[in-house]
Amino acid sequence: MIIVLMTTVVIFGTLMLYFQSQLKQREVAQQSEQKLPVTLTGNAIAQAPLSQLTAYQELKNCDDVTATDKHTIDDWLLTLQNHELQSQWQQHIGELDVCLHQYAQAYIAYKQALTEVDENLNIFERHELLMDLQREYFSPQLIERWYAQENNWNEHALQRWQILSDKRITTEQKERLISQHISQLPDTERQLIQSSSQLVKLAKSLPEQAPNELITQYGQAAAQRLFAVKEKQVQWQKKLLKFEALRAEILAKAVTPSEQQQEIQKIKQALFDSYERKRLPHALARIQKKQSAY
Repeated sequence: MIIVLMTTVVIFGTLMLYFQSQLKQREVAQQSEQKLPVTLTGNAIAQAPLSQLTAYQELKNCDDVTATDKHTIDDWLLTLQNHELQSQWQQHIGELDVCLHQYAQAYIAYKQALTEVDENLNIFERHELLMDLQREYFSPQLIERWYAQENNWNEHALQRWQILSDKRITTEQKERLISQHISQLPDTERQLIQSSSQLVKLAKSLPEQAPNELITQYGQAAAQRLFAVKEKQVQWQKKLLKFEALRAEILAKAVTPSEQQQEIQKIKQALFDSYERKRLPHALARIQKKQSAY
């Protein structure tokens, strides 16, 4: 049972972090009104898949692109974002090696496409769409070099999620299937799942331990990750309490129910991001259940 619970948390947390990052990219793109150019210099096609850019690479005598090149492009984009220049990226592309220009072009087009993904898709539909977008903007060779590890992790996480969501099998069967699945994973993935499960378990079972005790017992790196988990939990609880207080004030006002709901919706938009708003009904239900128990 513990394996099932811990694995559920790890899978859900990993997938939600990924989808949160896509929502954050959507917000950044909207705020900066980031637009891709209609036409490009050279013999490239606007937003063309890299599979169509072989001639360009050979013309420039460029080496094969590597995972390190993706990190270089990411660092360049992060620098632009830190200086609020992401909407002017085409004016700064000369800061990259000329061999990376077309890869950066396609990469930015891909990231822009991610921000336009329908928020109502479930995790399986999102994953399929993600794969389709990668095939649209990148060659098979580049997908392998840039996204193989991430895609494999997501595929395996979805396989575990399918097991956990299967209502036809018992909890014991789920635990056995999950254990078998994890045992067959590459060492890196298996160790990551085990490490994440341990941190989730620690965050729940050791809420009162002092920072120095955690560092001594589990090491600096693990303690810092645990502090981050606990801090997020604390901030979430503070937001919930603030929302409950403001909602109570609104409901006490002598206004129509429609006006009350409009004000409550405004508070939700101001206090919570898209992911938190999806969590809100369940969190409020738990709070009300606890209150009714007293």
